[in-house]
Amino acid sequence: AKKFQWAEAMITIQNLGLSGHKLFEIEVNVDVNNPTRQIIWLDQYSSGSLISREYYLKGWDNKYVKAYYNLMVDIVVLFGANRKSAEKEMKEVINLEIRLNKATMSAAERRNLF
Repeated sequence: AKKFQWAEAMITIQNLGLSGHKLFEIEVNVDVNNPTRQIIWLDQYSSGSLISREYYLKGWDNKYVKAYYNLMVDIVVLFGANRKSAEKEMKEVINLEIRLNKATMSAAERRNLF
């Protein structure tokens, strides 16, 4: 059996027109203090996942986090991963997403930056 390659899976996902996860966003925006200028805007992590930040904050006790984990495992197995390896690696992914979401601000907190 062919060994599962995460990088190949991500390329396939992007070629299908789907977006992958990003640790931060970078874009060029108008400077709110001087509309004649443009600035580079760095924004916080956005999971882009099927579940909201509030669910991640509850961790593994949340039924949606568990369901999302099971979905992720099933998908990477469909891509060719060994189920036991998929379970281990997707658990690490969910744990990372939980930590990242705990380190970010809510939408309400982000509206009051300036």
